[in-house]
Amino acid sequence: MYSEKYLKDFCLSKKQYEDLDSFYIEFRKGNKVVNLSSNVSEEDFFIKNIKDSLGITKFIEFKKGENIIDVGTGGGFPGLVLAIIFPEVNFTLIDSNRKKINWVNIIKNKFFLKNVEIIWGRIETQKQLLAKFDYVIFRAFSQTGINTEIGSFLLKPEGSMILYKGKNYKEELKGYNEEEIIFKFDVKLDEIFDWDLEENLKRYFVIFKKLGWKNSSLPRRHNQILSKPYF
Repeated sequence: MYSEKYLKDFCLSKKQYEDLDSFYIEFRKGNKVVNLSSNVSEEDFFIKNIKDSLGITKFIEFKKGENIIDVGTGGGFPGLVLAIIFPEVNFTLIDSNRKKINWVNIIKNKFFLKNVEIIWGRIETQKQLLAKFDYVIFRAFSQTGINTEIGSFLLKPEGSMILYKGKNYKEELKGYNEEEIIFKFDVKLDEIFDWDLEENLKRYFVIFKKLGWKNSSLPRRHNQILSKPYF
């Protein structure tokens, strides 16, 4: 198996390894048609896409029946990967890139992923998703201040926002004003985990917690958020 060589730390079942191997084969086919990821070699794919997607499971245990949304899923990382590993957890995958979403939908059907819902569109227009999720995940999707505003309206009270970040996360948090962000979005910085993705490469998971129902409303328009983030 390809995957077992790179993912020994995760104690996956034989079927899970086989499914991830099949996912890799489908990815190679799809990447020739749609630019899904720049990590195209076997090693890069399994470490920088699959292993990286699974890294959060070292710190958070997803439970049966929980609802998770992957915002800006792209080629399905981490949403599709997590959905394959956690069939009893519900995943919503959203992206504004129609070609990528079409490919993700093909994989959903090929793998019979009944726990996956796929949405094509901009997240800040999805009123039906208001306060629906236990976890909101952003991987390589904009800066922390923008993630915080976009993700806050999606969370249930006590839900968590998970930001996959590189070492520049400290720079992005310099303008974070806890009192202001709690007032505006009812979320606060909760925890930061660091994890060795490779020998010389760390992944940081920045976690924000939703405090209650206050300010569970749609964020500003996309261009407004980009031009003037709150931090």
